[in-house]
Amino acid sequence: MGSAALGAIDVDSGSTPQQRALLGALVDHLWKRPDLDLGTLEPISPSQIDRINEYAVALASVLLGVRLRGAWICWSQPQQQAANPLLFPST
Repeated sequence: MGSAALGAIDVDSGSTPQQRALLGALVDHLWKRPDLDLGTLEPISPSQIDRINEYAVALASVLLGVRLRGAWICWSQPQQQAANPLLFPST
C-alpha cells in the first residue's frame, strides 16, 4: 500500500517533501505502520496497480465461486449439511 501511494504522488519531477511528510504521517498514524520506511520503498506505477487489482478481482471471483459451489453441494445433498456447520449453522 505504501508503494502504491508513493507511485500516486510520484509524477514528472517526483514527490515533494510536503507530500512525503503527509504520506509518512498517514502511514505512521492512520495505517499504524511506523515500521514502513518510505525511503526504502519503490513506487508502484499506475499500470502495475491496475494489474494487481485485476489479479485481486480474479482471485476473489474464484474464491467466491468455490464457496458458492460448496454451498450448493451441501444444500443439494443434505448429508453434507451436518459436515459443514459454517455453511449451514443450526438455528
